[in-house]
Amino acid sequence: MVELGELMASENRRLGEAAASAATDIILVGDEQTRAIQDGLQAAGFPDERWRVVDTLKEAIEWYRSNLNAGDTVLFLNDLPDTYLR
Repeated sequence: MVELGELMASENRRLGEAAASAATDIILVGDEQTRAIQDGLQAAGFPDERWRVVDTLKEAIEWYRSNLNAGDTVLFLNDLPDTYLR
């Protein structure tokens, strides 16, 4: 959503709010770049124990491999690399 410029933070917050109404668990990769999504999750009252922030995609994959069951669905949402924002 970096292409949204000034709207990026507010739209990512809205994404967090929307995800809170549909997801059972949420794994975010990277604390700083997901801050607005975290704010949206908290604003929507998404349970703290149902979302986590990890440092790497590898950690996220390890979590879901250990916790998913048959029939579960995973959504990978990718943004531009962090280097684009620096």
